[in-house]
Amino acid sequence: MILYCWSTVTGAIDDIPRAMGVAKDRERAMEAAERYLRSGEGLLSLVEAVRPALAVHSLDPYYARTGVAWLGRMSRSGEIIWSKILVRGTGLPLS
Repeated sequence: MILYCWSTVTGAIDDIPRAMGVAKDRERAMEAAERYLRSGEGLLSLVEAVRPALAVHSLDPYYARTGVAWLGRMSRSGEIIWSKILVRGTGLPLS
């Protein structure tokens, strides 16, 4: 099962997220993130395809990255532009 984690930041991509969540499909994740971009509360949004998993040594749940994500931002004309990107890393903690 693929899920989509989304987050929105107000500045640099490594800032603490303004908002974040998980959705069952990419369109819903993008719509949730776009609300913050349109309102001006967010500058950049990231939607990342993940799958639920368990850590081998601790059995802690986490979201395993699939390696595919979309970076969203608002254009000067007010349109939200999404760019597909590749990401590295092992995963995102569930808690």
